[in-house]
Amino acid sequence: SMVVHRERDGVAAQIMSGEHVREGDRLRFEVTAAEPGHLMVLGREASGATYLVYPLAGGGRSVPQPAGRKALPGSVALDASQGRERLFTVWCPEAFERDAVKLSDRGAAAIDGCSVAIFEMNKAR
Repeated sequence: SMVVHRERDGVAAQIMSGEHVREGDRLRFEVTAAEPGHLMVLGREASGATYLVYPLAGGGRSVPQPAGRKALPGSVALDASQGRERLFTVWCPEAFERDAVKLSDRGAAAIDGCSVAIFEMNKAR
């Protein structure tokens, strides 16, 4: 699962899936895994464009994720795009490549045995 924290005007607060966000908001993420595995977070804008949220380094390869709750390093500043944007937290028992994950309007299709958590944001000005 993933928890999202938004910082706006110097105030940080947890937000829920489906909430409104805007350009300049900074997001930080926490993930919880029942057991160790490998993690990647991908985003998909309303336009259909996809991007890598985590890890930013590593050439599009998942990173090891310990069991339990972990705050991911860094934060993401939201751009000016508008509309429904989704974040896909992909957890797999084994390492995987970004190309193995296919995003769609209905969710994400990943490698067998993997799980996906979806967090939706509505971006407006």
